[in-house]
Amino acid sequence: MTRQTPQWLQNGNYAAARDRMLLGALWPAAAVAGLAVTAGTGMVCNIAAGQAAVPSANNTGSTLCTSDAGDTVTISAAPASGYSRIDVVTVHPRGNDLDGGANDDWIFDVIVGAVVQSPTVPTAPAVPAGQLALAQITVPGGAAAIVAGNIADVRAVQQLAVPRGMAGLTRVIYEARLTANSAAIGATETVVPGFSYTFTPRAGVAYYFRYSMRLGVSASLFPVVRLRAGVATGTLLAQILVVAGNAAGVSFDISVPMQGLTAGTPVTAVQTLQGSSAGTSTQFGDTTQPGLLQVLARDDLGAP
Repeated sequence: MTRQTPQWLQNGNYAAARDRMLLGALWPAAAVAGLAVTAGTGMVCNIAAGQAAVPSANNTGSTLCTSDAGDTVTISAAPASGYSRIDVVTVHPRGNDLDGGANDDWIFDVIVGAVVQSPTVPTAPAVPAGQLALAQITVPGGAAAIVAGNIADVRAVQQLAVPRGMAGLTRVIYEARLTANSAAIGATETVVPGFSYTFTPRAGVAYYFRYSMRLGVSASLFPVVRLRAGVATGTLLAQILVVAGNAAGVSFDISVPMQGLTAGTPVTAVQTLQGSSAGTSTQFGDTTQPGLLQVLARDDLGAP
């Protein structure tokens, strides 16, 4: 029997595979948090920030892939009219000791499916070992754009939960960093640009909205910052009462629980603003100290 040195002791050198062994012990199955795939412009799909634990193809544990900002993938041109196919968007870790290649990174990849002629229904291609599927994209014949109805979220059975023994850990699943952002404000609630996030709530997880911002308003207004489902008239998810009335701005760092969520039902959160009267609001931030709008998740898995 060979006993390996415990992880981690000083004065030791450790291969990357040892990290993967640790990650594989924490997340032995493929798992994901965030990384929702949504329709962009034309054949482009947007991918939200998030993390994925991807078991390696060579059975050396799991690779933890983190994206701290939105990204995109481009779907190949659609087949001719009367034909269709299904592509799969994946998280694809790459490394010399994973696949023998020259890359030591990870990418969002697209596995292109086989083209079939109507009325045959296309099937999704197999996901190669060592990759993690995020979404299946149906590509109709002659299509010039991917729309929401073409995208099937396949992350539902692969949710990234905190490891056992770490119940109660609060983590950021989405973050928008804002520079100066001004908008008209009035008695009518309006959506403020700069924050929109679609996610699928899970059972046993509490979600929070964090507003970390310096907010300035004109005419001594008393604004209300809200999180709504999709539009200014959508379901109220979270609400923050702000006493500002100062054009120079007052700083806030507040987390409030989100409500009105149904496990398994996707929801798009948008920020809205409403004042006691007409005026102008400014969310201050710059590249060195941006304002933050975050969606937080708190898992409660019980005792290990």
